[in-house]
Amino acid sequence: MQKNLILIVAITVFVAAAQAKDQPELTVEVLKAETVHWTTYWHDNGSAGTTTTNCDLYDTSASCTSTTQGARPASSTPIYHTQVNLLVKMPDGTTVPMQCHYPPVWATCFEPQLTTYAAKINGHNIHLLIPVTTGKPKYNKDGTLKKPGKTGIEEVKFSFR
Repeated sequence: MQKNLILIVAITVFVAAAQAKDQPELTVEVLKAETVHWTTYWHDNGSAGTTTTNCDLYDTSASCTSTTQGARPASSTPIYHTQVNLLVKMPDGTTVPMQCHYPPVWATCFEPQLTTYAAKINGHNIHLLIPVTTGKPKYNKDGTLKKPGKTGIEEVKFSFR
């Protein structure tokens, strides 16, 4: 069941990404950006487990042994959340609030710089095409740049609010 759910999610993400890639690019301007972090907790009440008792009976006495299996103490697991809120100026001049969230684990969500970006609209979402450095630059001993870091484009999905 869980494998099927993961497969369905992976296919949905792949199809959404493919559809977004087919959209024409436009230029938008990020006017405001803020990142908010918070933590929630997944609580597990634990389990007392199952106890089995075996006794050996003698003439006037008994010897018993009890075994408990499946006992689990109560616990809490933190879940760290990130949300990025944007105010974006669209090509027609209107401003639109947008946001992205992390988790889910397959999402990319980070705060872009305040500038213009190429973007693609996909239904109720916009995909900002954000240049990112993926490699480390190399410098000469005198501090001058020998080789810049590799750059690429990260496609970050924001939802209209």
